[in-house]
Amino acid sequence: MTSKMFLETMKAVPAIALVLACGCSTDRAAQNVYEGIQNRNEGLKTPQEKASEPPPQSYPDYERERKQLKPQ
Repeated sequence: MTSKMFLETMKAVPAIALVLACGCSTDRAAQNVYEGIQNRNEGLKTPQEKASEPPPQSYPDYERERKQLKPQ
């Protein structure tokens, strides 16, 4: 990760924390946050990176995996 990418990511952290701190705990809000982060990360990639890396995981796949790994 380059320092520029790191700094850009750090700028997004307060915004994400603010959204989460507001009590936005509905499934739809969580999905919007997840997809927004995925879209932002995809936008930062070069065309070569986009071509060589698999597409990001969809939110339903992410949620399914998270529930499987979560201790009961």
